[in-house]
Amino acid sequence: MPGSSSEDLAPLRRVTLNGIKVLNVLIVDDNHADLAILKAAWAACSIVESHVDVLDDANLVMDYLLRRGDFKTVETPDLVLMDYCMPLGGVELLSKIRDNQQTAHMVVVVITGSCSPKDVFDSYRCHANGCFQKPNSFDEVVELLEDIARYWRRASMPHGVLKA
Repeated sequence: MPGSSSEDLAPLRRVTLNGIKVLNVLIVDDNHADLAILKAAWAACSIVESHVDVLDDANLVMDYLLRRGDFKTVETPDLVLMDYCMPLGGVELLSKIRDNQQTAHMVVVVITGSCSPKDVFDSYRCHANGCFQKPNSFDEVVELLEDIARYWRRASMPHGVLKA
């Protein structure tokens, strides 16, 4: 399947570890190295147990979120973590997600390599739940993801999956 790994998109079942639901995360980034780092960082995150799917093609995101076509059996993500600078830009992707009644409520966090204040402003203008600069080291990526998990734990995720 273009834009994804078949291992990453195997049918998901909401499982629990010690009675705590696993956080389902969708990472969208056209850079394969960044995808690998983000996926490994979620695995290293001590704040929450997670299952991570990845897409390297932003054009597939709406099919994934709406469980259409090749994505009929995926679990709806609790958190979408997306790059801002992709061929289908962050503004366009955020607008598609927010303009659809079935996906408008989803938690979408932007991680960008851009230092442009305009890109950050545009992310929030398009109703991103957060926007962060891509960290420079693996440890900083883990720290950022743990901060995101802590924030959403306190803010109450829509599906209530984060550990207390």
